[in-house]
Amino acid sequence: MLACATSRGQLLLYNPQEMDPTSQTQFVRINRDLTSLTAGPLPPHKVREPTARPPHHGQGSLAGGREDDLSDHDPDHDHDENRDENRDENRDPTGRTSSTKNHAHTVRDVLYITTNNSVQSFDVGANQSLFTADVEGARTAVLIPASALGGSRSGAPGSLLAVGGDGEVIFLDDTGREVQRTLLDHRVCAMTGGRVVPGWGYALVAGGDDGSISLLGIGVGPQSSVVGGGHDLFYHGKGSGGSVSSSLPVTLIATIHESAAVVDLTPLPGGVRALFGFALANGTTGVYAGEHRVWKVRGAGCGGGGVG
Repeated sequence: MLACATSRGQLLLYNPQEMDPTSQTQFVRINRDLTSLTAGPLPPHKVREPTARPPHHGQGSLAGGREDDLSDHDPDHDHDENRDENRDENRDPTGRTSSTKNHAHTVRDVLYITTNNSVQSFDVGANQSLFTADVEGARTAVLIPASALGGSRSGAPGSLLAVGGDGEVIFLDDTGREVQRTLLDHRVCAMTGGRVVPGWGYALVAGGDDGSISLLGIGVGPQSSVVGGGHDLFYHGKGSGGSVSSSLPVTLIATIHESAAVVDLTPLPGGVRALFGFALANGTTGVYAGEHRVWKVRGAGCGGGGVG
């Protein structure tokens, strides 16, 4: 499935594997300016049967498409009244049929949508919002898989969503609850994660509008091998009563300074070296191995672009 953010506060979802051509295109109204989209696996305890809805030819949708509205969606509202509990087969988002008794083994992704003041998790298959969290200045998000966290975090071993905001990175669990936040000295406009820093199993790269690129080591890393030793950043955890309930070691490995605002970052997996690519607002693109730049080039006549 292809998901795109439009300039009108809508999601455009296109599923070429849908058997019915009139149901291949769907618009979902968010009614807010969308700043980023990312996808990740649906948390196992949230797996539920995909909801089959008849096509809706609403205003603003493509011919043969349907349009749904999540702008005032209540994630706690139960939609089961539109579903036949006695039905044995249901189509998943790929268009295939599967038995409901095997539904717990269904593997599909959910979308994480950031706007200027919120983060929303949307399950396309079930056509519902899983959570909405208030995050001021949210610009970008990266899903940190549970495998990358290992035993570094107390409590539930699930994945975390890292959200870049105004001078901070906020970590949310799969219910939208804030686990902790890490303060930076720049606004985060682009972010990526993975094996992007030599010696670290997982690290976040956060790019700012002032050209700063912060490398954040997640979990326990080779402190002694980091130039300058690195240092732990300020962070706090929030429980239901406001007390510290969990901690995630986050280390500022290094801060890089480029010549213009960072507009895009991407990991470059598959090779022997830990690399990531970057793009700047002035058209410059390049590659880093941790804090060491491998190469960069200024695109003639290029504005802010992307890398991938």
